[in-house]
Amino acid sequence: MKQKKIYAKELDIDLSSGRETEYFKWFLACLLFGKPVQQEVAKRAEIFLRDMGPVLEK
Repeated sequence: MKQKKIYAKELDIDLSSGRETEYFKWFLACLLFGKPVQQEVAKRAEIFLRDMGPVLEK
C-alpha cells in the first residue's frame, strides 16, 4: 500500500523562514511521522502540539 507523502507546507511549517520555531515544528513532525502510527493521527498530534506551544512556554 502506497503511503501519501506529507510536506512541511501542508502542515503550515515554513522552513524557508529560517526561524528556529519552524525547524522545531518540522522536527516534531518528523518524529511523529517516523513512528508506526497512522498519518492522519500523526498530523493531528503535530497540530495539537504546535498549538499547545505558547501555553507550554508560559
